Amino acid sequence: MHPKTKPILTTIFLTAALTIAVANIAIHTTPDTTRWEKPATQPTLEVTPPPTQPAPQLEPPTSNPEQEQPQPQPELARTYQPPTPTTLTLNPIDGLYNQNAIDTGQLVTWSTNPLILAGHDTAGWHYIDDLLPGTLIVITTGPAQGTYTATGNYDLQGKDHYTDELPAADLILQTCTDGGLGFTLATRNQ
Repeated sequence: MHPKTKPILTTIFLTAALTIAVANIAIHTTPDTTRWEKPATQPTLEVTPPPTQPAPQLEPPTSNPEQEQPQPQPELARTYQPPTPTTLTLNPIDGLYNQNAIDTGQLVTWSTNPLILAGHDTAGWHYIDDLLPGTLIVITTGPAQGTYTATGNYDLQGKDHYTDELPAADLILQTCTDGGLGFTLATRNQ
């Protein structure tokens, strides 16, 4: 027997014996029910009424109750609020079909036909699929270099989609979404 096993077995045996002894005492002892009997007389409580105060005066509503009715809100697929139309400058790296570059947080020129820039939503690129139409997109590096205007957004459920399912565009910005892929489409400015 291992030398450390004997003290452990002794502790287990003594704990079991003590548990059995306490259980036997509890079974063979009659409870003292007098501790739970109600006293013969109940204490009396004096109730003092609170001082009377005038009822609060309600002011008439100052606004039209019809305006206070909550208006039904359309259900949104995402809770992210896209930025207002503005100018967005991007500096993608050249990394045709380079998933490792995307995984390190880079915005990557994924393909040139169609022209796609891709980045992970979890690496800070979550907004590139939500650009409002009219947003000016300035690309400073790579084959996409130039100025574009955002024309629309698309979401596709699942991650096994191809860009041929999207309308034609001069530039596609792509990122992951909760349930699939999100895109902003843009046209090149002359």
